[in-house]
Amino acid sequence: MEVESRITEVTLYARGARVRRTATVERAAARLRITGLPVALLDDPVRVEVDGGAVVTAVRVGIEAPAAE
Repeated sequence: MEVESRITEVTLYARGARVRRTATVERAAARLRITGLPVALLDDPVRVEVDGGAVVTAVRVGIEAPAAE
């Protein structure tokens, strides 16, 4: 399942920023892909929080290359 997030909070620091994004999912999915994130996203500081009965077991950041025409 793919879902887009929206920016809900930004905190600026002297050497970067923290951007909080929120996405809503109506039903549980075995895998969830959050699309539309910036290419410069660093995978180390990515955190995920969930409400309800869902459990996060792993988080992976990657770049999906467009299909060749």
